[in-house]
Amino acid sequence: MKLKFKILLIALIIIIISSSVYLIIIHNKEKQNIINLDFSYEKFIPADISILIRFEDANSIWQNFKDTNFYPQLKIFLGWLWNEMPSETLSFSNDVKDIQEKVGFNLDEKNIFSIFGKKVFIAFWLQNDDDKKILIMTELDNNSLFSDKIKKLIERKIGVEEYKNITIDIFGENKYWTVINNQLLISDDIGTIRKVIDLISNFSNDSIFNNLEFNNYISKTIYQNYIYIRPDKIKTKNYSSFGKQINSVLLSLNIKKGILVKSFIFLKNLQAKETLKKIKSTGFAPKDALVYIAGDFAIPYLTSKSAIERIVIGKESGYILIPSKDNNAVIIFCEVKNKKLFLKGFEKFVKPDNDIFNYNLPLLGSIQFKYFFVKNYFVVCSPPDFSENIKELLSKKENLLVNTDDFRRLEIPQKNNGIFYINFSDLFFRLTKKNYLNFLKPSGGYTNITQSGSESTYYIPMADLPSQQWAEMLSELQKLASKRIVIERQRITHKNLLYIREAINIYNAKTNRYPRKINSLIEEYLDEIPQELITKSNNVTNKIDGTGGWFYRNGKIKVNVFGTAYSGNYYTQW
Repeated sequence: MKLKFKILLIALIIIIISSSVYLIIIHNKEKQNIINLDFSYEKFIPADISILIRFEDANSIWQNFKDTNFYPQLKIFLGWLWNEMPSETLSFSNDVKDIQEKVGFNLDEKNIFSIFGKKVFIAFWLQNDDDKKILIMTELDNNSLFSDKIKKLIERKIGVEEYKNITIDIFGENKYWTVINNQLLISDDIGTIRKVIDLISNFSNDSIFNNLEFNNYISKTIYQNYIYIRPDKIKTKNYSSFGKQINSVLLSLNIKKGILVKSFIFLKNLQAKETLKKIKSTGFAPKDALVYIAGDFAIPYLTSKSAIERIVIGKESGYILIPSKDNNAVIIFCEVKNKKLFLKGFEKFVKPDNDIFNYNLPLLGSIQFKYFFVKNYFVVCSPPDFSENIKELLSKKENLLVNTDDFRRLEIPQKNNGIFYINFSDLFFRLTKKNYLNFLKPSGGYTNITQSGSESTYYIPMADLPSQQWAEMLSELQKLASKRIVIERQRITHKNLLYIREAINIYNAKTNRYPRKINSLIEEYLDEIPQELITKSNNVTNKIDGTGGWFYRNGKIKVNVFGTAYSGNYYTQW
């Protein structure tokens, strides 16, 4: 593995570790006051949810999105994907068709936003692997024709169940829906629909709104959109000790020239509040840094260490990834209180040669580092000769990241407990040599440690690109999707072939003969003759000529298409 890829992998590993310690979220450039939200809809959400997502006004966001150069290119791509990908793979497409048949209305873009354009709530139940559930609740637009048609359909009292004088209907496979008090309810669990009807009809008060913790936490939100997560109600295979300490997570979301979120992590036990301080390592972070993460990250690692280590090591530590001509350089640093004691312990551990040492990192092997001090910081860097660049940075302040427009745009306050800065676009390019993330501007944010947990802010600014650039990016995505589509068509064709063969064998077992024509299997053995999706034909012929469809003669059924599948076999040999 080349060194530059090793360094990039180190970058990604540290980003993931840092993000798991302090949850990254997005910062709004404009000062916002805490707003008063209407929580009347939360009164209809059952109390035992795992995750709750609220979207206040999807239609206005969509209208702004339609003004971008990206929108028409995306619409072309999604239209192509919808037509080319088998409906069995896009399982929701069958649900859409079922709804359109029931309601007698085309679910196009305009009509979708007449349903989901206002308040939308999505709730998940994830405690039990065998009983995962989802609920979608949205406020219907009284002025839409689609809304009128849905209400009239419900008024016909034709459905799978009548519950407390409310008709519950079904579409697709085990997906239930109803309308009550101008609210459309959709769920894959009919019991969940019943619970919501009880809450709306005041037959129950067991809602998330009546949960004291929820009320306390949700009061922190500063935007109308949020994601509320309860880790103790999410079943995971590896439930870490860190996760067990978290009571709830709140992400307060806004979308304005990018993604803007403020997150709150609420711990089950109160902790000591950390004093906000100025992060001084900005004094040697170069302006072309791909990643810069710094803050009081030493705190979690020192809580279980000896008293001498807490005396020697300071709170601030971090990581910087910098592009260079030949390889990407990495800098790892930590604040040191007692240089002499620290250096004595460090050199005993790594056994360096002239301030240079090799260290074996998991999956990456041995990497050479050089170590030195920058003021009160102990620094290791790789490659070793990059240390000269750091010395030059200290003499030219204009070359520092903190003095760039990209960093200033993030409006990170001078005092905090941690800083994050990531140039996703450049980082992705160095990994793939592709400019697919050019629309993402350098992002960043900060975190503050509180008694209840932490409050973090993060901002990912985005920019619209020229139409040609979007078209080129989606063209590359289309190439990747095309291979997947061919594989899916082959898979479903093979499944349909086996389905017909099984019907033929059942017919033979009952009648002791094979059918003269496949059509004679319809109704009793087959609902219809399925297509082979390689050429999208269900024609049946008695000779193999590669014209598409199926070949059938004397009980033998084959795919009538010439060519080779990804498995390496000819279609006609299936």
